[in-house]
Amino acid sequence: MSHQKVKIRYASKLQRFIKLKVDELLRSREVEALKYTRVGILIDSEGKFNLYVKIFHEKPLRYSTIQELVNQLNSIVKVDFWQIYAPHAKALKISGNIKDVLVKL
Repeated sequence: MSHQKVKIRYASKLQRFIKLKVDELLRSREVEALKYTRVGILIDSEGKFNLYVKIFHEKPLRYSTIQELVNQLNSIVKVDFWQIYAPHAKALKISGNIKDVLVKL
């Protein structure tokens, strides 16, 4: 199996694990506000992973929930910095370049 296919499989496994943790946290904290989430890991041309978590919501999210989510992500992966922005009115996107994975899958 090629090195690229191994990376893709690992990224897919990591993506599912992070989605599970993100959904678990947000569904328990933001029951009324949360619509759904999307989690993705993109592999750039250098083979580095870029993680994004997109949160689609119906009502405003509490800052403490976003802070808790970022803390949870920091316990799973190591990134230099997180970027947070709203691509449109009902979504929030958190992304960062993964430097290291801190959990064993």
